[in-house]
Amino acid sequence: MDFDFLSSNLQIAYPFRDIVTVTRPSGGADIQSLVASLRMYTYDQRDDSLLLDEVDVRTSDSFATLDTATIVLRWGNESTQFKLEDGVNATARVVTYGSWVVVIWQHSTEDIVFHLIFPLLAAEEEEESSSSSSSSSELSLTFRFWKLLDDILILSSLVKQGPKKVKRVYMKRGSVLTQLAGAGEELSVQPGFNMELQQGSDVVSGGRQLTTVAIDAVPGAGLGRYLLCPGSEYLLTLNGVGANDNGDLKLGPEECYWLDIPVASGPTPVSEPQHNISSLATLESNQVRLRNACGPCCSCEDYVKLYENLHKIWGNAQVVAAQIDAIRDQYASLVAQLAAKQPSDDILFIAQSGSNLVVQVSVWNDTPDEVTDETIVTLTFELPDGSTWAFIQSVVAGLGDPIFTAPEDIDTTPNITIENELRPYQVYWWNTTWGMPDLEIDDEISVTAVISGGMSKAKTNELTWADLG
Repeated sequence: MDFDFLSSNLQIAYPFRDIVTVTRPSGGADIQSLVASLRMYTYDQRDDSLLLDEVDVRTSDSFATLDTATIVLRWGNESTQFKLEDGVNATARVVTYGSWVVVIWQHSTEDIVFHLIFPLLAAEEEEESSSSSSSSSELSLTFRFWKLLDDILILSSLVKQGPKKVKRVYMKRGSVLTQLAGAGEELSVQPGFNMELQQGSDVVSGGRQLTTVAIDAVPGAGLGRYLLCPGSEYLLTLNGVGANDNGDLKLGPEECYWLDIPVASGPTPVSEPQHNISSLATLESNQVRLRNACGPCCSCEDYVKLYENLHKIWGNAQVVAAQIDAIRDQYASLVAQLAAKQPSDDILFIAQSGSNLVVQVSVWNDTPDEVTDETIVTLTFELPDGSTWAFIQSVVAGLGDPIFTAPEDIDTTPNITIENELRPYQVYWWNTTWGMPDLEIDDEISVTAVISGGMSKAKTNELTWADLG
């Protein structure tokens, strides 16, 4: 066999998605001239992509044996790189077929097998010193390349994947398939009547280590001989409801109902407790009891008290809401007074109000042209060292109804973005209030307003903090 059927693969990117340039000891080379075929067997990674980063195969006897066999791969989603290295974490085997070389890596502990086929002509000659103290050398062959710039993406169809672990367990009875356990759930298999369970022999299939379970039917094993033989008396129906094909009848109490078995006598303490058993009881034979735990959730007196407390909370909430509305109306009135100021290129107005600072920015289109781009207004505060500010209120006026909006970057450079178009000579005002808890009398502060986007303006005002009583 000389693998002539693989020769056509040297002209296309197969088994890779793209034709990329890689690095070799002798220089750069196209990947399609180096690898004829490959195959990867691994556990479940079907949502990921596999990339080849490096191949290092060396021999001193024309690939009859291998001196070095290392391959570096990478999973694409998390860029997790892993290596298969002969004698370290894997075993590598080499076989030569005519003008083709086949190298197979098998991981020592994980279910990973990698097959690589390359033309013998792609190997390069390399002189290596036979010993550190001798000047003699022997001719070796090396097949090496590694990723240069572009990723070497392996076609997903060549990555054969199986489950790393059991994710779901199903039982099929006839044509009905029923899931017994899902991901993260525990499944317990126990021997029933006349059955034995034991570990079977371990086998290797396709490079995968398989552990089998032997299920044997043995008379008298498990829970003993099955006694419900034809002719024996047993329950056929319950209140006219019969069992299914397996002889099972489901009792499904809901809500506050539950089932238990009545106790005929006991519990009685035992003289010498063993295995955490401190008392014994006798159950009623052949009985299942239906119990009910329903009852009133609270008394009428408690219901009245709960209603009265809720009514009181509602009344307090109404009072607080009225206070909030009054404060908001006062603030809106202040904004209206500030908005009455005639627009001009003096775009910034600041004033002290108690322990707060009131800032108004006038955004005035003082041109006969319409401003169609959004406008951005940014504030910069310069305060004494150690002083801070706290945002209290922000409203935009002049564009219809007042717009109450919180600025961006409150703790550094507060700013807002207005997407409305501005007609010629139209103006709107951005009014804000800031708490200045750390300022002292005669402290000097500075505020700078910058308008950008559809127009470009800037202004800085200074203020000396005063005692307003």
